[in-house]
Amino acid sequence: MADLFIDPGIDPFIEVDGTFNFRDVGGRHTRDGGKTRTGVLYRSAALDRLTERGRTVLDSLGIGLVVDVRSLAELERHGRFAFEGSSIEWHHVDSGFGPPVAAERPGDNEVFEADDPMSVVFRMIVEVADSLLATPLQLFARTDQPMVFHCTSGKDRTGFIAFLVQMIAGVDPEDAFEDFELSAAAMGTVRADMEARFPEMAKLEPHKLDRMAGADRRWIIDALDPVGGVGDLDPWLDSIGVDRATRDAIRRRFVMV
Repeated sequence: MADLFIDPGIDPFIEVDGTFNFRDVGGRHTRDGGKTRTGVLYRSAALDRLTERGRTVLDSLGIGLVVDVRSLAELERHGRFAFEGSSIEWHHVDSGFGPPVAAERPGDNEVFEADDPMSVVFRMIVEVADSLLATPLQLFARTDQPMVFHCTSGKDRTGFIAFLVQMIAGVDPEDAFEDFELSAAAMGTVRADMEARFPEMAKLEPHKLDRMAGADRRWIIDALDPVGGVGDLDPWLDSIGVDRATRDAIRRRFVMV
């Protein structure tokens, strides 16, 4: 298996004031000997608290498109990216769900009750894949500007999208899973931010909160199994609107040969 990063000495995390779990999605080897480009696609936790200093980092990276995949309820509760303007376009994709806040809501109740809450969340991600997962991939295929996409913690909805980009690019699944699980390095920050943003989640048992704040490849594997599995994603990607032309455009944009 190739090294996860082109230069194993590179720290994938980028410090951006006002957010966390910000990193480049590129920099991985592909199975056919190529490399995914750095500097074109980034992932992050929420950008609603981004500071002016954080904005200068986005400017230095040349980012022209921010894609927010949080739910409308999260947006209304916590606000949106505050720096939309001539240099940065903001695009919202309503995921329709987010961290659980009300046990009486059917989806939230299922998360609260599950032994592993994130197994439910990842199943929900796949259920709305035609918008939540497909739209950011389509946007990346079309844009000629560096792009950053994010949810709240930058690890689940965001992590799933990053995983699919890497799989489309031809990254080895093991490397893509390792990249997904890098979010566990930010687990303490994720949990503290989660509890501050959603105090209702205190209803969850501590071990469930730990799972909510973690990153486990099993969630992706189990969520994709009913739709064909990790080994052959193309038919499912076709079904959600990420067709061959879109995948080819992503590869042209993202892969160096």
